[in-house]
Amino acid sequence: MNGHLQTQPGLNKEARPVLRAPVQVKICGLQPGDDLSFAEHPLVTHVGIVFVPASRRYVPPQQALSMVSQVAGRASAVGVFVDAPPAELRSTAAYCGLQVLQLHGNETPDLCARLRSEGWQVWRSLAAGEVANPAHRTALVQLLRTFDGAVDAVLLDAAPPRGAAPGVNGGHGQRFDWTALPGLAAALADAGIHIPIWVAGGITPENTDELLSIFRPVGVDVSSGVETAGRKDPQRITALIKAVSACNRLHPQ
Repeated sequence: MNGHLQTQPGLNKEARPVLRAPVQVKICGLQPGDDLSFAEHPLVTHVGIVFVPASRRYVPPQQALSMVSQVAGRASAVGVFVDAPPAELRSTAAYCGLQVLQLHGNETPDLCARLRSEGWQVWRSLAAGEVANPAHRTALVQLLRTFDGAVDAVLLDAAPPRGAAPGVNGGHGQRFDWTALPGLAAALADAGIHIPIWVAGGITPENTDELLSIFRPVGVDVSSGVETAGRKDPQRITALIKAVSACNRLHPQ
């Protein structure tokens, strides 16, 4: 299932397919000093900055402000938070000029809806877990139902590995069972839930085609998969963009 096929009004589904937008790219976990020139590429729609103090990728707001200014007008700046006090979350987002709030903790649908009503886009990150298990898939669909209308997108990621620092819920380079995504998308459609889905966790330039041949999310969110020795590698970012571009051409539907 791809979720990116539409038809011309008045034509049957076999008639003239209209291809929807290509899969987008978000590079997350950026740090001061990283080369941000990749944000000029049209496929790179978002860049992510981590505001979780326990993370090795944590960026203080004062430094994040400069990074956001460097990508202004090219990519949307996403702030990654985990159970930050709402007042702190709002002040950081306003100070840094963030466009998107990506929430990875226990943030409720009510909080997400309130932040959204205040003008921010809100993405809720959820662990896909054993999504191939029917019982787990049903539970995940029920959870996603509570966020329908409260968020702009859901980011499906692998669960943190055992031993991960508390609160560091992403960026571990772990993948989940991508083959279960079409079944999840079908279950969401059957339930009348229409939340845009991004996929994160273990995505690299080398396995992008595998993911996108199975399922076409709105976008892919990549951090460790484009790093070398713990820092963003411009060559790997370029390779990822090329891989997504190739998949958009090879699997346009």
